[in-house]
Amino acid sequence: MNLGEQDEYVAAIEEVELEAARLIESVGKVLEALRSAKQERFAGVPLPEIVAGLVETGGRRLRRSADEAFVLYEQAMMNYRVTAIRELVDEYGLSLSEVGRRIGVSRQMVGRLYRSSTE
Repeated sequence: MNLGEQDEYVAAIEEVELEAARLIESVGKVLEALRSAKQERFAGVPLPEIVAGLVETGGRRLRRSADEAFVLYEQAMMNYRVTAIRELVDEYGLSLSEVGRRIGVSRQMVGRLYRSSTE
């Protein structure tokens, strides 16, 4: 790799870091809302009021935000795996079987991931 080239492996890791941070933040907001609901329950607030409060404070938006953040995180992780496999095969000359042994997945799975990088 030339020093002037973008390091795709590092870029893939940075993408995972970014999406993981977004996921953590999003899930944290959901947990905060649920902790508040739990405290209300302990305080004797009736469930219909608790649920109404969650809805009023954006409960659906919070849940959907966490769902979307999880999907983006999964996509970033898949991109990382594909990037690593592609470099191990193309730059280091490892066979699909060898990559599979090293990362603990089947040769067929490695092949599917490798082929997805060229589509």
